[in-house]
Amino acid sequence: MDKKKLSFISTQTQRADTFLAQQLPHLSRSYLAKLIKNGHATVQNKIIKPSYKLKPGETLQLQLPNTSPNQSTPPSPENIPLNILYEDQHLLAIHKPPGMVVHPGHGNHHGTLVNALLGYTPNLAPTDDPNKWGIVHRLDKDTSGVILAAKTPSAHQALSQLFQQRQILKEYLALCEGIPSPPTGKISDPIGRNPRNHQKMTIRYDQKGKPSLTYYQTLETFPHITPKLSLLQVHPHTGRTHQIRVHLQHLGFPILCDPLYGRRKTFSWKKQTLLSRLALHAHRIQFQWQGKNFLFTAPLPNDLQNTLYTLRLTKKS
Repeated sequence: MDKKKLSFISTQTQRADTFLAQQLPHLSRSYLAKLIKNGHATVQNKIIKPSYKLKPGETLQLQLPNTSPNQSTPPSPENIPLNILYEDQHLLAIHKPPGMVVHPGHGNHHGTLVNALLGYTPNLAPTDDPNKWGIVHRLDKDTSGVILAAKTPSAHQALSQLFQQRQILKEYLALCEGIPSPPTGKISDPIGRNPRNHQKMTIRYDQKGKPSLTYYQTLETFPHITPKLSLLQVHPHTGRTHQIRVHLQHLGFPILCDPLYGRRKTFSWKKQTLLSRLALHAHRIQFQWQGKNFLFTAPLPNDLQNTLYTLRLTKKS
């Protein structure tokens, strides 16, 4: 593969991957870290690691492939309606419906959020994975709610850093089986890949468990229902895969209709099926960027609204 050599002089003490991300904002930090790990970055002709601390005056040389992943062919644009909560020249906030996969992969090549975004606008930030154009974070297929997309490389870099630094507040609503006691609390058990089923995550107290923190608050209970149900407001402080689902299951209150971690795939009341998908909704995202406060809220979709409406009616009867 053809490569070009770039040289950058550091003016302060900082990590090599952070420094390169500042010098090459059109490339993601993860892609640059991968280049460094593969031996493409040197200081004084010595191969370095992404965590190498550059000193002021040191020169970092990078061998950059002429054809980067950013130049790969993106997924095909598709004319899929989008529920846009906010848009400016840098970013989009979308209300993702349940059942929509965020980006192509694992047999899902069409009908994804990325296909819809490319059908809406060609102005999306490239990433090191061509299937994830514009994507900053993700939601599970059956999770509805707010998701952000970047339209410019600078926005993608800034939002990615805010997520990494835990400076983006995420609020979810979850309808769970059981009634938590105490009604408010936190779950801090580490999460890692389930060794028996790689599609699932689990609580792991060994080296492969990553620190994870979730706060929850009970908003409403339905003790007259079988099973008893609770509506929780959930704030994941960290962003592990399936974090809310794993933590609530570990606490003993799995999300209703969770096919991986729950007790049932559908929920019916008086022979009427009310819900047949994961009862989890990304309700709100809040952060500060470029001196502005951003707050995006997505109302509950119809299936969750109808379920709660029925549960509240049964309370009064």
